[in-house]
Amino acid sequence: TLHLEYGCPGMKFDYSEAECIRVCSIDEAGSVSKHNEQSDIEKRIRVGDFIISINGVSKSPKAMLASMQCYNIVHLTMKRAHEFVAVIAKPPEGLGLNLSCHPHSSALVVRAVHAVGATASWNAKVGENRQIKTNDYIVSVNREFGDSTTLLDAMHKSELLEMIIARPAEVPHTGPHSV
Repeated sequence: TLHLEYGCPGMKFDYSEAECIRVCSIDEAGSVSKHNEQSDIEKRIRVGDFIISINGVSKSPKAMLASMQCYNIVHLTMKRAHEFVAVIAKPPEGLGLNLSCHPHSSALVVRAVHAVGATASWNAKVGENRQIKTNDYIVSVNREFGDSTTLLDAMHKSELLEMIIARPAEVPHTGPHSV
């Protein structure tokens, strides 16, 4: 758990439609940068980390961010990202995924995985920690990063997709921290 004093946190968030918030960038000014300067490497907030709750509010990024506005000290529960690469040949009928393409997002969020399709076949072949699941973030497609529209365009252009998938790791970010 991190405790941020009132003021600009100095982070940009990706809060799409998943159940958590992904850290997209950290500014040089702000309470997060100050926290990072004063913390051991393993306790620093990193780009790609996930915010699981803010002030005890979880599961709704909009509600989580709203709770941030109500307090002088903000309590964040963080998790590191678990990232993996999925390489899937895209058949004509598609990947078998429902995706959220939020215009200001730097990722595509998996809304659902169909029971039949290329993604279901991938999931059947790999271990659980490499299966594509609901609320996973697709942060790169064929080595392209950018906004969700860029990622979706990259998906449409190729029949073989190399995707970097991110989700909160099972082990929470070590804490507690004060900022």
